[in-house]
Amino acid sequence: MLIKSLYKYSSYNNKNLYQILQLPKTSTIQEIKSQYYKLVKKYHPDTNPSPQSKDIFSQIQNAYDILSDQSKRAIYDSCGYSNSYEDFQEQQQQQKSEKPKNRQQFYEETFQDFDAFFERKSKTRARPAKKGEDIQIQLHVDFLEIMQQTIQKQVQFQKKVLCYICKGTRAQTGTIPSKCYSCGGTGILLVKENHQMCEQICDQCEGFGKIVKNKCKTCLGTAFIQKTQDEKIIIPKGIKDKQVLRKEGSGNTGEQGGKNGDLFIQINIKEHPQLEIKQEQENEGKKQEDILKNKQEQQFQ
Repeated sequence: MLIKSLYKYSSYNNKNLYQILQLPKTSTIQEIKSQYYKLVKKYHPDTNPSPQSKDIFSQIQNAYDILSDQSKRAIYDSCGYSNSYEDFQEQQQQQKSEKPKNRQQFYEETFQDFDAFFERKSKTRARPAKKGEDIQIQLHVDFLEIMQQTIQKQVQFQKKVLCYICKGTRAQTGTIPSKCYSCGGTGILLVKENHQMCEQICDQCEGFGKIVKNKCKTCLGTAFIQKTQDEKIIIPKGIKDKQVLRKEGSGNTGEQGGKNGDLFIQINIKEHPQLEIKQEQENEGKKQEDILKNKQEQQFQ
């Protein structure tokens, strides 16, 4: 198969960038751009089920980044992908912070009419579903009240919920986040470290797979806001002091479709005045018994 013959892992080690793009060394910039688009569309991990597609996609991006830049291409044509070229990459480190923005802008302009082929959801996401954090509160109840019957109490607390304006998109109303073309919408980049391919969260989209240019002013682009929540709590008859009740799913909202956290309520039982007097009497009686017992022991000795 073509995928096996042209894109074996050894081809990346050899770093023959023209072979990766399936182009002759004499290709023009326009030919490189055109071929790059064809290969991206063919081997994007969202549309290509091959287990090697992610690695191939990374190779294609790497080859295009070099061959589409005249200065990088000139150094590559002269020196190949050697240590001298890697030294050149280190010298360009300061420019990398602006590269993703320029790359994103170029990809949007080039592929804006073809973005439909990216619509299929990626199998691998840098930001997996995450359960929301639990919330812990305390509730005070009267002793006599809880000893007589099961009661219902209303509690109020702060919790994190999905922004009601942007619905979690993090973007202003009327705007749509654009696909991150640095990672192809997966939220993951493949980078080479110590001669091995490693995955890292895309620094351009922070692992979301989408770029938000106009952030929601309500949640400030976080997708979440704080809300005052009211909940009804059923307290069973005869519950013990400091016992904790759990209300599943009433905690903070989960991220990336994750489950909500839980609400934990510690029940603090307030002592009744009559019970306090009775307790004091019992303590005083026990104290007198201890004194009498000590006297008897001394007389016996």
